[in-house]
Amino acid sequence: MNLSVKLNNMTQIYNAANGELFSDKTLIQNYYPSLFALEEISFMLNRAMANKDRLTINEQLMGEYLATFENIAKHLELNTGLEIKILPDLPQYNYIQSAMMNIQHNGFRERDKNV
Repeated sequence: MNLSVKLNNMTQIYNAANGELFSDKTLIQNYYPSLFALEEISFMLNRAMANKDRLTINEQLMGEYLATFENIAKHLELNTGLEIKILPDLPQYNYIQSAMMNIQHNGFRERDKNV
């Protein structure tokens, strides 16, 4: 529930910034692919929580994904550099891995456009 509220707030902020008269539309729109991928990840996580037959993953794998999420959040919030981390396969939920890799690549491309 908390993740869903934060994603909704982030989407509203994006829409408001994109609608501002004097905002840099190109800069703001560069974030859209990452927002879309985050919404997809949220959907997949909610779907996984509803699946009673879901596989559990070990703590090391969970830690790698959480560290990558944290790095992406720092990049988006603080505009810090983003080092692309190759994530290991996520059993039963390969789409989450794919979306995480896309977010990292989007952040890297977005940063290169602004340099």
